[in-house]
Amino acid sequence: LDDQRGRWVVVNFFSTTCVPCVREHPELVAFADAHRAVDDVRVVSVAFDDRASAVEAFFRERGGDWPVLAATTGRIAVDWGVVAVPESYLVAPSGYVAAKVAGGVERADLESLLSRAGAEG
Repeated sequence: LDDQRGRWVVVNFFSTTCVPCVREHPELVAFADAHRAVDDVRVVSVAFDDRASAVEAFFRERGGDWPVLAATTGRIAVDWGVVAVPESYLVAPSGYVAAKVAGGVERADLESLLSRAGAEG
């Protein structure tokens, strides 16, 4: 995430076999697409318990062209405090976690969190 410093980032923890993760994915795609032109927010996903081929197929079939990291150990979940997938974190340009969403997210929720956090920060 260091290369994203200076901009807002949504970090989404997911699994391709998680039904709520599959349901939220179109919302993340819509959010990322809406912010692509102004380049003010990036989405980064962290895949749990998935083979690389499953993750590639998931994104090929469902869209989304942002970076995806493989969580090969549980260490990243511990570092971020992830309890269960899906979970998403809004990270401020300075690097602090401005908001956490447990469970599936919707584009409108992300827009609201971004607006509130931007106004406060």
